[in-house]
Amino acid sequence: PVRYFHAPRWFDRLPRWLTAGGILVLLVAVSAYMRTRTLSGQFWFNEAIATGIASHPLSEIPGILRQSGSSPLYYVLLHFWTGALGSSESATHALSVLLGLLSIPAAMWAGWSLFGRRAGMFAAVMFALNSYLTRYAQETQLYELMVLLGLFATTGFLHGFVYRRRRFLFLFAAALALML
Repeated sequence: PVRYFHAPRWFDRLPRWLTAGGILVLLVAVSAYMRTRTLSGQFWFNEAIATGIASHPLSEIPGILRQSGSSPLYYVLLHFWTGALGSSESATHALSVLLGLLSIPAAMWAGWSLFGRRAGMFAAVMFALNSYLTRYAQETQLYELMVLLGLFATTGFLHGFVYRRRRFLFLFAAALALML
């Protein structure tokens, strides 16, 4: 016989926002622990270049990036981040960790709004425990920002064009523009 897991009766009486919020806080805490274990690791070559680009004045960043083809938004964010927290390895890695942790509630919202509560929970678990996202959260690169914006763009596209919820077209257009 197959046994099914059922939550305790007291758990069913809790409001949905409380259970979802508790699960989300737990997932973000576990993910933050995993992503910050090597926060102060040394720069790779590309990370040092990214920090160097961000150290230039804002008006010079687009000209520098014209040769590499990278999105300027990350370097502008990193410019302000290093201005506030410094340009050490752990300070610049913290920006990627923050963007990676923001992708967990964004994934929960995307799954929940598109496919239901269970899909939102599974999406949050996958984004919290994904080994690629954990690794790239420990680097000073634009990957975590592109994951977050890509998640918003995909969700906006599905809501706007597939489900015909036109108010989400702004989310789709804004996320795509920020990715460029």
